[in-house]
Amino acid sequence: MSIVNIDYIFKITVIGNVCTGKTTLIEQLKYPSIKSDNEIYLSTIGVEYQTVMMKYEKEQKTIKLGIWDTSGDEIFASILGTYYNNISAIVAVFSSDKADSFENVVEKIKYFREKYGNHPRILLIRNKNDLVNKISQEEINEVIRRYNCLYFSCNSLTGENVFQAFDTLKNNIYQTFLSSGLDDKFPGITMINKDVDSISPYYSCWDFLW
Repeated sequence: MSIVNIDYIFKITVIGNVCTGKTTLIEQLKYPSIKSDNEIYLSTIGVEYQTVMMKYEKEQKTIKLGIWDTSGDEIFASILGTYYNNISAIVAVFSSDKADSFENVVEKIKYFREKYGNHPRILLIRNKNDLVNKISQEEINEVIRRYNCLYFSCNSLTGENVFQAFDTLKNNIYQTFLSSGLDDKFPGITMINKDVDSISPYYSCWDFLW
């Protein structure tokens, strides 16, 4: 078994309506493959936690993304607020063919910016880009400009732009972290003390989130 020496853990929360493909995006990031739209995909119940290892190539740092995949079902809305605290980034997903999914994530993005200012970083993803696009690029561009978002058009079934989106987000978080000078006080980032933690390279599934 190979040992992975982790330098940082970035806590990220994924939000969006039911059936926008949030979980499939994460699975595509972890296990790249061409997926069939005939497969049965179950909606997330509450919250699921997944991890993805990525590299920051310029400094050869290993970064673990601790990703909270939240349900888009309103029945779970009362518990999801817990997963919006102490995070480095939000990934806001909407579906090309569902205008209401775009309107919903824009409301949430507005909430995050009003409550937390320019932190956390926000990645806006238009998923299912092979379907009829019911949201104009002008509307999307206005959200990107107003709320300072990163943006990618993706397809979670084919994998189009999925890695690029998360890789850009990871780099953006890390560069913001470096320029902040906050070190271990930077929200949503855990710096791993190699002297203390080298005997436990994988850590717990919670990854010091709280």
